[in-house]
Amino acid sequence: MLENAFIIKEKRERDLLLLDARERYLDFLNEFPTLESRVKQHMIASYLGISPISLSRIRKNENH
Repeated sequence: MLENAFIIKEKRERDLLLLDARERYLDFLNEFPTLESRVKQHMIASYLGISPISLSRIRKNENH
């Protein structure tokens, strides 16, 4: 269980360093497909390391 938690932590840190905000958002949707509709936007933005305004722009561009 500890090893699994370490792997998850390492992936999250690597993603924050290497991926841009759009890629992190798409990865979030892929990893947690039902969570977006159940969690407030500002909490998702915080998890992704971006502002709620940036998340709103990304979401707007993905829907077109």
